[in-house]
Amino acid sequence: MPEDFPVARRATATVCTVAARELRGHSRAGYFVTSTVLVLALLLGYLLLHASVFTRLGGTTVGLVGQATAMAEPLREAANDVGEDLDVVPYRDADRARADVARGELDVLVSGSLTDLRTLSGSELDESLRALLIGIARDEVLNAKLVESGLDPTDVHGDVATARVTAETVEPPVATRTERTCLALATVLLLGFGIAGSSLMAARSLVEDGGRSRWVALGKVVGVGLAGGTQLLLLGAAAVAVTTATGALSTFGAAASTLAWGPVWFALGYALYSPLFVAAGSGGGPLRSVIPSVAAVVVAGLGTSMLVLPHPTGMIGLVASFVPPLSPFAVASRVATGAAEPFEVVAAVLLTVASAVVLTRVLHARHRAFANPTAAVTGGPPGSG
Repeated sequence: MPEDFPVARRATATVCTVAARELRGHSRAGYFVTSTVLVLALLLGYLLLHASVFTRLGGTTVGLVGQATAMAEPLREAANDVGEDLDVVPYRDADRARADVARGELDVLVSGSLTDLRTLSGSELDESLRALLIGIARDEVLNAKLVESGLDPTDVHGDVATARVTAETVEPPVATRTERTCLALATVLLLGFGIAGSSLMAARSLVEDGGRSRWVALGKVVGVGLAGGTQLLLLGAAAVAVTTATGALSTFGAAASTLAWGPVWFALGYALYSPLFVAAGSGGGPLRSVIPSVAAVVVAGLGTSMLVLPHPTGMIGLVASFVPPLSPFAVASRVATGAAEPFEVVAAVLLTVASAVVLTRVLHARHRAFANPTAAVTGGPPGSG
């Protein structure tokens, strides 16, 4: 109706004004800046540490003693051919070499003849190193047999070396399964803490503000959500930039797709969970009573990921995608791993939106009934009967 237009216009202006004020206030607040900088610092530190230190520490030190020292160069060449990081160290003293293994300074000690190799290590022998040693030993046996047969081992190995494998990659490059799994876990962690933290701040803001108009309350909820979404987007963009720059991700496409969907599932999860937080916080008890709800959101996100990620195309992942409290986490995980079909994503989005709307209306009606019990019974304000 025409007379309703000014009312709707004023309500919209109120929501936008309050939301903008909340966004500015929370974005400049100490907790927002501190948490963003802290998470960024931890993320950057881990990735740089992984790229510079863990990579160097990931190699294996192999000691050679006795006749086995003759295989030093073949072992280095074989390791280089397959991309293994081996540090080969010849020893003159076998007792010293064994002592280094016992102290943990030497990973593996290889002794014996090339046709009868023996290893000593502090833990179970790595399978890739075992394969390299077996390959070198077999080559030595083959060379001896070739000589017995009157053939030149160099010529035979030269013919064998002509064998080739032609490798091609698809365009654009595709992220590996491990990379996609890491992306999914990072996304779920950011979503879980982002949704829980923003919902808690919305509940706190409304409880401190008291019972004002619903448009002011809506503006506060929207403003807090925008601040949380902004923080999530900043952290996600920084993560993508750092992982791409350090080479932790082989392709930018998967990270960009995950980053694009992150704010969408944050908004849906926040719309679904924030009414519950607000209802719990406005129940008359202390605000710390909402903390179990915060933990529940994080646990739900991580638990869902643990169920979905091992088999993202399986039945558990499909069912979890259509359970509204789990959808933001399940579908985000499946999108990151490339397992979600477009129609599944659309259906999950619509179902989550519908659930958020229904839940908000139910909780709002319940809050009005408790706040004004006379009106709930008589159907009007107190004294109208």
